[in-house]
Amino acid sequence: LVDDFTVDWGGATDVSPDLFMVREKESKVTAPCNDYGHQDPQKGDFYAGFRAYSKSPKLKRSYLQVQLTQELKKDQMYCVSFDISLADLSRYAVPDIGAILSDRKIERSGTNPILTEPDIQHKSNKTMVYMDGWETVCGTFMGTGEEEYLIIGCFGGDASIDEEKVRRPTGNDCYVGKAQQPQAYYYVENVKVEAITALSECRCSAADERNMDLVYGSSSTLPEDASAKQRIEDGGIYYAFLKRMP
Repeated sequence: LVDDFTVDWGGATDVSPDLFMVREKESKVTAPCNDYGHQDPQKGDFYAGFRAYSKSPKLKRSYLQVQLTQELKKDQMYCVSFDISLADLSRYAVPDIGAILSDRKIERSGTNPILTEPDIQHKSNKTMVYMDGWETVCGTFMGTGEEEYLIIGCFGGDASIDEEKVRRPTGNDCYVGKAQQPQAYYYVENVKVEAITALSECRCSAADERNMDLVYGSSSTLPEDASAKQRIEDGGIYYAFLKRMP
């Protein structure tokens, strides 16, 4: 549990998020192999994890919370981002993943979810289904001079969440013989809150919809005097990005 290993990060309800660390002896919360799947850290030896959604009454949502190193400044624009990855053994993927910035620490007793409009969310609020690596949730926020805490999680109500069933991946010894779990569980890393002066500075290209890059195949056996129609029909177009992404 995050609360057991760090004083900076914690939960916002009675359900604690998890902290994963690289260790030789495999356990529930080691990296890259753990009870939820397999994921390598992007940097260093740690990443966190939270439960965004569940069909089981025994598996309650969790939230990541951290106190900022300093209060946000009034009328200062910030680029807020974090990287997430859906755990391999999740049966579901969900939208409504985001972050809120608060002027006080959230210490909600019980296990009920936090239902609110997040301050930071993917621009299309898409279902976050990516497992093969990390993708970015990113947005801008205008400080009021009072924000001190950042909370990451899923903020939509169970009744309104349009969950998506995902296939169990294969081919990794980490979860051979392990069944999917009735939840949407996400790993989290690379959390940033950075002051900016213009919207263009908050690029977060990984947070945008992944547009397929088109690469034109120029090899051809056509004669030099071939017509334009013949050249178009002979041309090859290849997709530089082709993975299980929406």
